[in-house]
Amino acid sequence: MIPSWQMPLWQRITAAGHDSASYLLHAPPGYALTEFAERFAHWLLCRTPLAEGACQDCPNCALLAAGNMPDLMRIPGPEDKPVIAIDQIRALQEFTQLHAHQGGRRVAMLFGAETMKPPAQNALLKTLEEPPSGMHILLLSQGIGKLLPTIRSRTVVYDLRQVDAEAHRAWLAQRGDEGLSQQVSVQRAVGEWFERNRDTTGQLVREHSVPLIFQCLARHLSGLLRGENLGLSQRARLSEVLVRVQTLDELVRTNNLNAEIQLQGVRAAAWQVIAADPGGAGARQGGEN
Repeated sequence: MIPSWQMPLWQRITAAGHDSASYLLHAPPGYALTEFAERFAHWLLCRTPLAEGACQDCPNCALLAAGNMPDLMRIPGPEDKPVIAIDQIRALQEFTQLHAHQGGRRVAMLFGAETMKPPAQNALLKTLEEPPSGMHILLLSQGIGKLLPTIRSRTVVYDLRQVDAEAHRAWLAQRGDEGLSQQVSVQRAVGEWFERNRDTTGQLVREHSVPLIFQCLARHLSGLLRGENLGLSQRARLSEVLVRVQTLDELVRTNNLNAEIQLQGVRAAAWQVIAADPGGAGARQGGEN
């Protein structure tokens, strides 16, 4: 069943029918990215899809339920390393040239698309731009900032964070994962700060004062830490994020990219810090919860 907080997004992505060929679905942990993408892939492959999802009764749905659908490719596979290599992109390209076994559509899912190195991303570009008829490619990413602009421009992008915050918070609470709930709260707080200060951060970049963005963000986090209504776990999480944000100044100072790309990098770096495991900034998250 689709969570109520994801229903508006589900209705948007399915309203277009099968018109789009390449999709980029992205969100940090806590937004059921994998579950949403799997449901969408099944909907694309279903012979008689319903408004709320695959019908579960057609031959294709039976193959999907049994794990034997030949028209669905997942990269990386169960036995592969959790990094998408150029050889796997070549295998995807070969898959796109095959005829559908079931006479319908085919779907390829790339999990952790941000793990592709630039050569692998460049190898994927033409396939994204001109996929064969009936072929759909779903890119899933927890770090969209690591993807080349050319990848993003060739896909229809859906941000799974664009949901009702209260309904999402209630869903997390029902799951009983307090740590993940606190992490999402921190992500939302920093995301809201960036939105409120969009013009200011853009001006700072143009004035080559990017480090000030992180200094301002650090002050914002410090103010949150002084609040009286924080739980111990949320306070610890905020403290951890604050330390990481403060360590990014030197990284940004040595960045000589143009202003637009630099601002994208600042935002991506902040999200990377916030979503990282305690073991190290930018660590790839395991599975979607």
